[in-house]
Amino acid sequence: MTGRIRNCGINDPSDYSPGWLGDYVTTVGQNRYPWSYHILCGMFALGAVVGRKAVVQRSSYRLFPPQSILLLGGSGVGKSQALRTGLRVIDIATKTPGEPQPRRVGFYLGRGGFTARGLMEEWGRMQAQSGIDFLEGVHVEGEIANVITPRKGSETVNSWIIGVLEHEDVVDYTGMYGRSCVRGVTVAFGFASTLDYLRRAISVDEFGGGLMHRFLVAHESKMDDRDEAVVLGVEFVRLGEALKDIAAKAPATLALAPTAKRRLDLLAKQPKYFGVHQLQGWWNRFDGIVLKVAMLFALARGRGQVEVEDVERAEGFLRYRLYPPLEGVVEQLAAPREKKVLLDLADDLWTSGPKGWALDVLYRKLGKANPKAQVEALNAMEEQGLLFRGKRGVQGGAKVQWVWATKEWRAAAQPEEPTPS
Repeated sequence: MTGRIRNCGINDPSDYSPGWLGDYVTTVGQNRYPWSYHILCGMFALGAVVGRKAVVQRSSYRLFPPQSILLLGGSGVGKSQALRTGLRVIDIATKTPGEPQPRRVGFYLGRGGFTARGLMEEWGRMQAQSGIDFLEGVHVEGEIANVITPRKGSETVNSWIIGVLEHEDVVDYTGMYGRSCVRGVTVAFGFASTLDYLRRAISVDEFGGGLMHRFLVAHESKMDDRDEAVVLGVEFVRLGEALKDIAAKAPATLALAPTAKRRLDLLAKQPKYFGVHQLQGWWNRFDGIVLKVAMLFALARGRGQVEVEDVERAEGFLRYRLYPPLEGVVEQLAAPREKKVLLDLADDLWTSGPKGWALDVLYRKLGKANPKAQVEALNAMEEQGLLFRGKRGVQGGAKVQWVWATKEWRAAAQPEEPTPS
């Protein structure tokens, strides 16, 4: 891979947000946070609130609406704010003011870091109190590295999360009293992360081998250029009440229209594209991922059947908006340690914006005593499109070697000199 990871780059959210999702996105999107974040958080809220009230039955598996998401991007792009907005709507949609038990029975809403053991104990306590044989809900964490960073002993949070997202019974043997089981867990996770934290927290095998197929992942490197407006509390209440109504009217079983089924069968039989071999599992599951998103589109429109237009809309969203950044993410996670050092440095350079760095600042940050090693690192970053070199005038009129993160920033800092007449 050369250069930076592509963005989802959605300019018109209406293409991928029918029905209630469109209402959610246009209402909460009166800010500069990327549209892809708002769309995924809308799906996150919709799936969580419907929970186990609807299901799509396939020959060898069943799909429930809750959908986990991962928002990737630089610091300050709006990842955590977008997650908090979705969580606010979920909070409203699962509460009944004035009731002795205001939160919907059996619905868990959590945020912050956690351990598998801690959540198992909390979920077990909730299930014992409610007396029901399933548990719905969400857990939001603004930095995924706080959760999936390796911990002591044999606790493997990553594989435990994958097991939870099967949406069946969850069994754990790491607690003080041995085996513990929570039945019918239908919980979705909403995570965010910067690329540098993700590179340090997880291996490419863990990401490409299981987590990625159970999360919808959006990557954005900057905020959008839109006018901002204040979203009143009454608007959040309206969205929450509308979502509560969708959940109440959701059919127990969502049917598949014959044309939708034929399209999904065709997707399952199509030759798989493996541009990056770690993404083989994603393409092998592509028809199932498309069906999950199409299911959410159908629910957002208040339909009891998944239509072919839902499938085609979901396919376009996944294939042309969410997939392109994944190749770059996976290749960065698979990079050797030496390249990850350069990627971290490139992220640091990006934060300097159009100002850039003097070349000697880059050398100091490299921390390599050997001048030859410094030059080799500089050339490697330039070849991979991680920086762009030029000259910049300084006080006194002299020009010194300078580096920027993008060609545009370099061009802005190096205006063309007038041609002699």
